[in-house]
Amino acid sequence: MKELQSLPKPTDKSEEQLGAELQQAENEQKTLTAQRAAKEESLDNYDMLIDKRVCPTCERPIEDPSVYMEKRNRMRQDVNTLLDKEGKTEGCKLAASKPGLFSGR
Repeated sequence: MKELQSLPKPTDKSEEQLGAELQQAENEQKTLTAQRAAKEESLDNYDMLIDKRVCPTCERPIEDPSVYMEKRNRMRQDVNTLLDKEGKTEGCKLAASKPGLFSGR
């Protein structure tokens, strides 16, 4: 038991602080996931506009789908950015749930 007490703490944060950080990271991840899902749906719509030359909402033919290519590319960038943020949030969740793992101690 004395050996365990002599080991350094993995973090100086209390369990309450770690729990709050974990909850915040989980909430942020849920928000990011919802935002990414909405953007992916829009991306699918742009793909349909460009690839099938049909509006996914009204199903009318599209004359020049190239006008939507820039919007689709921006949407892809947005989705990738959200995926990166989700990955970072997952790292925060791990750090809060296993503080000794990332503290370098």
